[in-house]
Amino acid sequence: MTFLATIKPYQIFEKYGLAIIGATTETVPSISNPGKGTHFTDTVTAIQAAVDEIRSTTNITRIAAITHIGYEEDKRLAREISGLQLIMGGHSHTLLGDAEDAEGPYPTIETNKDGDEVFIVTAYRWGEYLGYIDVTFDEEGKILAYHGAPMHLTNVTKLDEDLQVSASLHAI
Repeated sequence: MTFLATIKPYQIFEKYGLAIIGATTETVPSISNPGKGTHFTDTVTAIQAAVDEIRSTTNITRIAAITHIGYEEDKRLAREISGLQLIMGGHSHTLLGDAEDAEGPYPTIETNKDGDEVFIVTAYRWGEYLGYIDVTFDEEGKILAYHGAPMHLTNVTKLDEDLQVSASLHAI
């Protein structure tokens, strides 16, 4: 894998024994202006290479991806990859969960090519929903338990007072 010096394919959080891989849609050049010299490769190939590198160079077993490739591509990614447990996605503005117009369960669970579960979450669009998932991993990085759901944010959503105080202090 070749990356620009300013672009990191993943971030390791040693304290949590977690790696997060980032990926965006290969269609960026047709929908944006990424600049000369920026190349986009196959998402599955790039993420699998990052997973393989993480597993071969660290003791990290908990690996997640933050993607901007769309719900259908997230599901395809989950089915075609090994070693990834959680995908937090965006791009297609897909609502998951129990809402009447949801397009699937939250999380959506796909089976990867090794027969392991991969959890996919996405929370609609433009901050209207806040996606939340709390997962418990085993030592091998497989998800044992989870809870969470997209939370609809409106102008009547109760504010967390502790968060407001903290945000006010940081703004000073």
